[in-house]
Amino acid sequence: MFTLEDLRQTRSFQQALAEGHHQGRQEGECQLLLRLMEGRFGPVGDRLRQQIQALSSEQIEALGLYLWECQTIADVEAWPGFLG
Repeated sequence: MFTLEDLRQTRSFQQALAEGHHQGRQEGECQLLLRLMEGRFGPVGDRLRQQIQALSSEQIEALGLYLWECQTIADVEAWPGFLG
């Protein structure tokens, strides 16, 4: 009989688990970045929110570092990473 533990040992399950962890981490990074931006600049518009949510973890990190240089939400919107 195939048990839950047997399922957990399969490559497919391990890959799905790793992907779920990656997506969860990326969503958490995105939410933290948005909260920081809202705390500093006020509400973030839907367009900018969608752009941020479409970023990879590496891009979220880069934008987070760039955020230190920003004085306004317009500076954030002009981030070169959104243009590529």
